[in-house]
Amino acid sequence: MKTGTMITLSAALAAAATLGASAAEIAVTADIATSTTWTKNNTYNLKNQIYVLPGATLTIEAGTVIASAATATGRGALAVTRGARLVCAGTAEAPVLFTSKTAVAT
Repeated sequence: MKTGTMITLSAALAAAATLGASAAEIAVTADIATSTTWTKNNTYNLKNQIYVLPGATLTIEAGTVIASAATATGRGALAVTRGARLVCAGTAEAPVLFTSKTAVAT
């Protein structure tokens, strides 16, 4: 039984490593009402005006890209309301980048 468990765990870890190797695009369509962390292995596309609501903290890891596309009502945007928190953990080597999908990484 231990061997089967180890094989299953190894397979799960290998699958997680494979998923982390390629960036996924996350469509952000709803306000942030609970504390959330955005990770560098994803690109976040703000589909409209997104609010970080009171009591919630949005933590953005170093190296994370937020790249929004134009929409019928304009471009996506992020607003932090009174009582909410935004923690951008960027560094000189791995900044947090807010940009347009038409100008990614510029």
